[in-house]
Amino acid sequence: MTWHPREMMRADILVSSGKKEAVVRELKESGIIHLINAKDTGLETSTISQNYSRISEFIHSIEDALDSFRLVEEKKGLITNLKNIVSPESVSRVKVSEERTERLLKRVENKLPVIERVRSIKEELKGLGERRGKLVEIEKTVSLLDLLALDPKTLSDHRFVSVSLGKMHEKDLAIATEDLKKVTKSHWMDTAHLHGEQELVVVAAPRRFEEEVSKVLNLNGFEPLKMPDEMIDVTLEQSKRRMRSELGTIINKETALKKELIRLETESKKELMVFLELLRIEKKLEESEMMFGKTQQTNLISCWVRSDKLKKLENTVKDSSRNVYTISSRKPKEDETPPTVLDNPEPASGLEIITKNYGLPSYNELDPTKFIALTFPLLFGMMFGDIGHGLMLLTVGLVLFKRFSGQTLGELGKILVVCGIAATFFGFLYGSAFGLTHENTPQMFQPIWMEPLGGEGKNITMFIKFSVILALVTLSLGCVLNIINISRESMVKAFFHHWGVLGLWVLWAGAFMFFSHGIGFIPLIITGILGDAAALGTILPGLVIFLIPIVLLPIGEIFIEKEPVIIGLYDAFEVVQKFLVNTISYVRVVILAVVHGALLLMVLKVIEISTAGLSGVIGSFVSIFIFISGNVAIFGMEAMISFVQTIRLHYYELFSKFYHAGGKSFVPFKADRTYTVRRQKVGMD
Repeated sequence: MTWHPREMMRADILVSSGKKEAVVRELKESGIIHLINAKDTGLETSTISQNYSRISEFIHSIEDALDSFRLVEEKKGLITNLKNIVSPESVSRVKVSEERTERLLKRVENKLPVIERVRSIKEELKGLGERRGKLVEIEKTVSLLDLLALDPKTLSDHRFVSVSLGKMHEKDLAIATEDLKKVTKSHWMDTAHLHGEQELVVVAAPRRFEEEVSKVLNLNGFEPLKMPDEMIDVTLEQSKRRMRSELGTIINKETALKKELIRLETESKKELMVFLELLRIEKKLEESEMMFGKTQQTNLISCWVRSDKLKKLENTVKDSSRNVYTISSRKPKEDETPPTVLDNPEPASGLEIITKNYGLPSYNELDPTKFIALTFPLLFGMMFGDIGHGLMLLTVGLVLFKRFSGQTLGELGKILVVCGIAATFFGFLYGSAFGLTHENTPQMFQPIWMEPLGGEGKNITMFIKFSVILALVTLSLGCVLNIINISRESMVKAFFHHWGVLGLWVLWAGAFMFFSHGIGFIPLIITGILGDAAALGTILPGLVIFLIPIVLLPIGEIFIEKEPVIIGLYDAFEVVQKFLVNTISYVRVVILAVVHGALLLMVLKVIEISTAGLSGVIGSFVSIFIFISGNVAIFGMEAMISFVQTIRLHYYELFSKFYHAGGKSFVPFKADRTYTVRRQKVGMD
């Protein structure tokens, strides 16, 4: 077992131009190499072929066509979606043979009429939908005119009369009515009540007063309604008939188009998905060309490969090139930055997502995953300890892991499984199952360790002391790992670094002072400085041990790191301050454990109060309902909070001490296949 990322090897493969395509197509199936741009070697690189633009165009067309099928896909219900999460539908893969790009493009071209028809149906449906939406707006306007018994013709432009139609608040209407009388008495107004305090208003006035009338209406919150062009020259009844007729035509067209789209989906969707996958693979192959070096007759493929996969790489190149190749390999040079491949056994590999979220370790850096495989579930389990909730979390994790295996949610499922086991374990230590403990339910077993809410507060005090010890161990681990990392560069730096030997010294000297004298060592220092020799003598040995590294820290900053004096002095202060804050942060473990237990206890109290006086079926129903709903709510809230706080303790209190996360990800040169499986190895002469 290694504590670092996987060992990588630099490989340079030289093949003839005639064998290059066969070699590259075989390498993309193995997925074991990370390509290196040949520009870094100083060689001329290959260029993308003319097929690239056609491939990109076909990909866009097929993606658009597949998106069109969503218009007729049935919306799945909640039960169906839950079934798919627990037991996902299997994808039947199509066996395909390796073929040249030109042949694949020709086959896609033969399918273009279907693709373009699907896309045109989508556009037609879009246009019909927009027109139907417009007809709905017209229908609203017609219904408003119906309230006033007005024909649309009445509202058309007149030579000597201006007509305004719109909505207005009934309070503003009264004011507007009076204001219009002041403008002109030669006007006509009609209203109809809409809903709430809204009124439909139509106003007709001589055109010479159009500007003043419009100003009065606008000042009083008038919302004009635009008359659709289709209604300008027709009566109200004609408008209704025209609208019903056109709407019926649109619905019939939409129905016919959707039937055709369903037929095309049934006939062609799977084939289009296969074509899309194959085209994306071809696009990746075309893009990889720009990373290969070339001469007149040869091509150079430079890559990183895991040391344990080097033999497989040699065999793959040998077979696909018909033994016409040369390959050289070596370990990385000091100035090279190989990609990072994490190497962690199960179940520690599930915690890799936590590491990756912070950042990948650089090639020569310690991988923290194995360490947090112990500390992460430990801290989470302490915060979320309960047998019932732990088993619930374990179940959720197993479902996610099964349903989304190989995906991010599947990796999260691994973490939840481990955390669920830890929470269940601490549930036994606390003697708690869904908040039921020996203290509130005598039938429950005695806690193996202690109940956080028990002991009349003494348990909380003991729990806090334990959290401080846990903080010391975890922070010490961070410093030790930092010493290991830096010692490769310089033992002197490892000694003087603020999270190195001196930092570890400060941490444990401070812990010694705290456990020897409690928080009272601070007043003892003050009184000693003020002249109480006895008080000072009590803590002097521990104080000297504590001050030695604080004095040495600025020396390292000033003379080794070449920092200004003020920075060196501040660094010493910062170490003490950060260790203090970091240690206090671990008290949140106690707080969350106590809050979790208190919330569960509250549910039991609510049940007790709510069912007082109730008996039989009703009392049982109320108890079960409150118990289930309360536990589900607390489970969701507390699990999320505990998870976030566990991550925070690792990122800010642990990782910040030693982990630089300067690595780059290993990007496998690989054909991503979901709907296809290759039938045979490539042999393309």
